[in-house]
Amino acid sequence: MNIITIFSIVLIVLAILPLFMVLIKMRRLKAFKQKAVTTTATITNIEKRRGFKNNTYYVLTLEYRTIDMTKTFTSHSITTKKYIQGNTIPLMYLPENPAKFSIDSGKGYPYMIAITLILFGLIVWFCYWLNNLEYTGS
Repeated sequence: MNIITIFSIVLIVLAILPLFMVLIKMRRLKAFKQKAVTTTATITNIEKRRGFKNNTYYVLTLEYRTIDMTKTFTSHSITTKKYIQGNTIPLMYLPENPAKFSIDSGKGYPYMIAITLILFGLIVWFCYWLNNLEYTGS
């Protein structure tokens, strides 16, 4: 096997990893949703922060009550969406452990799958093109 073929195989394996990561995240969210109870959370505080390469993200302080209204929880969540303090957002939590929650609805996963599939297809095409080049020596 020549170096270009080995490089192509490694590149294809690396290109499929993001797709597997998205599929695993979707599966985890689906399992969480099957057990979770939905309620609303009030955003009590928002902190705007800067991350890697000056990307903006927000740390939300959320307050929510269990469905039976017996306990109130205050938690933090990190998001890239901009929210307004005092608004309510949907929140899912596990009934056996109400402190374990998620505000991710999974609406963006189909887009992520499409993007990772397009990326994978482009890399496979590039590797095919690279392996079928006519090399001439002098």
